[in-house]
Amino acid sequence: MDSPFFSIIIPTYNRAKFIQKTIESVLNQDFRDFELIIIDNKSTDTTKQIILSFDDARLKFFENDKNYERCYSRNKGIICSKGRYLLFLDSDDYIESKHLSNWFEVISDSFKKHAFFISNKKIESKEGISSGADFDLHNGFNLHFFLRNVVLPGQVCIDSSIIKKYRFNTDYLIFEDTALWLIISKKHTPIFFNFNSYVYCLHDSNSVDWKINNYGQRRYKSLVYFKKNNPDLVELISYDSINQEISNALFTIAKYFIFNSKILTAIFYLLRSIIFYPKGKQFKHKIFILFNLFTPFKRNEYMK
Repeated sequence: MDSPFFSIIIPTYNRAKFIQKTIESVLNQDFRDFELIIIDNKSTDTTKQIILSFDDARLKFFENDKNYERCYSRNKGIICSKGRYLLFLDSDDYIESKHLSNWFEVISDSFKKHAFFISNKKIESKEGISSGADFDLHNGFNLHFFLRNVVLPGQVCIDSSIIKKYRFNTDYLIFEDTALWLIISKKHTPIFFNFNSYVYCLHDSNSVDWKINNYGQRRYKSLVYFKKNNPDLVELISYDSINQEISNALFTIAKYFIFNSKILTAIFYLLRSIIFYPKGKQFKHKIFILFNLFTPFKRNEYMK
């Protein structure tokens, strides 16, 4: 299998609890012409042993000499891939058996084969599985789309000749996927499909849980980095929109510190959020929270 139709790239680190289901979901696809590339970021649990327990020639395993994080691993997967089209999958998510068949069908029918494709998704949580909302494309596509809609790596299928010209930027702490989609979209307008056979899983150890790991802090730093290093893109999107995203990230940081009972720090970030972008839709809500934080009785009620 020198040139499979698809390459599926999975970076992983300490996902022993999830990765067996992820791998099985790929190997059990109806469409069989693919390679599965897994890059382990030097896991310290049994992730590696679980991966190596699969006996399938389509699975190609690589292990980093240390934890370089997911950007490095995805880039390594891109370099090592041989497929005509590349897909990404996180090691705690999974795909339904028709996922590759869905992609093959829409790509075969598409007027533009050399392209950047995006699908919808399902979301699995403790409450069950819900379908993703339809894309907000009522006024046609523009770069604002990627700020209004979260496009996860698992939703993307892209021609290898396109993605191999780019890389995930390892300087980002988060937002690395959105930044890459924006850069690619300057030259390759995405083609959207509303099938949703990719399943994004919500659980207690998600990397974007603001209550546990201060996700907002990483998003804030990444947005500031993006604004500084991509002035052409920021101008196309508008500084106003980027500033609003930065303000939202500061608000998320404030909520993290409220949740962890660090009120003075929360007030500091809440004020920064208000000052940085005072005309956002959440302005009145932020003022209400700020007032409550200065009122001990109200503050205790808010933190419950």
